[in-house]
Formats: sequence, structure tokens, C-alpha cells
Amino acid sequence: MPGKVFLLTGAPGTGKTTAANLLVENIRPLKRVDFGRVLLEHRQRRSAAKLSRAAIRKKSAELISHKDVAAMDDWFARKVQTWHLTQNILLDSHAVTKEAFGFRVTPYNLAQLEKIGFDAILVMHCEPKELVRRIKSRPGGRRVPTVHEAAQHQYLQESLALTYGVASGCPCFVIDTTKNKARRLLETLLKILEYVGTPFTTSSAPPGKGKKTRGRSLPIIPTSAGLNAKLNGRFTYTNPSNPSPKPSSSSAPV
Repeated sequence: MPGKVFLLTGAPGTGKTTAANLLVENIRPLKRVDFGRVLLEHRQRRSAAKLSRAAIRKKSAELISHKDVAAMDDWFARKVQTWHLTQNILLDSHAVTKEAFGFRVTPYNLAQLEKIGFDAILVMHCEPKELVRRIKSRPGGRRVPTVHEAAQHQYLQESLALTYGVASGCPCFVIDTTKNKARRLLETLLKILEYVGTPFTTSSAPPGKGKKTRGRSLPIIPTSAGLNAKLNGRFTYTNPSNPSPKPSSSSAPV
């Protein structure tokens, strides 16, 4: 059975890497594509000097050109055609980068989006003050943004994600991670995967349980009519192509 293709995105510090790690550790079959690493390896092949993720985060526009990004976007669009035939694909990526001059956006074009065929877009979000606190504690080469810059970064990233949803005709889920613990975040992610009909089994119980299970089933989240309908108080559902989807007959009341 073919798998689903997901874009996991969000500004740095929103919990994108945490969410990706939770999914990789807990569901099968899943292939994660870390686009930052893909870009680093691509750029490294063209440079005699050794580059690091920290260096790229600090000088993204200087070290990674828009042509580098476009080349790897094309590469992913080709590869996903065969990858998704036997597994789910999680693309861990963000097209908006903070630069010395402001922000740079290197988005997919329409032809690439059509080839990729995203089934859902997962966007991590948190309060700007918390975002600044997280980056201060673990900068990893990034410039520490102001609260205003953190808010603007998220606005640009989330607006682009919604545009991808419109162009791809797929739902977008904006997940607030400001206070989310790992276990609750994983439960939310698994419910979203079930909601969009993802074929998967869980390889372990949520964090804190410690007991491994297989084929664990969570209730499908019921929908609410209209865009940006709050689901379960934890994330926002947006479906640009179908504003009022009908809940599955197996949906459980919240």
C-alpha cells in the first residue's frame, strides 16, 4: 500500500526536530528526509572547505544559493515518486531563513508541488517569547531573534505552508507546542496521521509509558466545519480545498 507524504515545517525553535524524532521513533513505515542535511551534503560536494550546520544556520544566504535549494527540491520531487510506494515520507524542512538583512524565502514552485503531492502539512508553532527563550538556550549557530523577529518568522513560515496547502489541495495542521510535552505532542501527531488515512503501526507506546505495542489505534479526530477549526484544543485544522469535511463514522467525540 502506498504511503502518505508529509511536510513537517516551522520556524527554528518551534519543536520541528522534536516532532520529527518522535515520529521516527514511534511509527512504521516512515522515511524521514532532513532537508537541512540534504542541503549541507549537496553544498559540501561543491566545496573543498568543510561546512557545518551551525555555519549554514548563521550564513544561510551566503553559503546556500537559491539554485542549491531548487536543485535539491527537484531531487526530492523525483525521489518521492518511488519512495512513497512502500512507506510514508516525512520531509523535515523550512523555506524561510533568518538572515542579517531580514528573511529569505526559497519556496517550492507549482510544478514541484504537483510532483511531490503532499497529503498533509504539519506546522509547528509556539509563542514568540518562548521561541526566543528556546533559541537562547540552544542557539546551534543561529542568531538569537527579537520577539518581533520570532513572530515575523513564524508568520512567514505559516503563510507559506498554507499557500502550499492551497496549491496541493491538502490539509494543514498548525500545532501549538508552547506548552506541549513530548507525550501529548506524539498523541496529537498520531491522531493527525490517522485522520488523513495514513497506513502505519506504532513501534512503541507514547513517551513515559515504556511498554512496546504494535498496531496501536487512536481515535480519529472529529472535524469541525470551516477553516481554522480548533480540534481537541491542541492544534488547528485547515483544509483549503474542503472547508467543511465530513467526519469519519469511526470518529470519537472529544
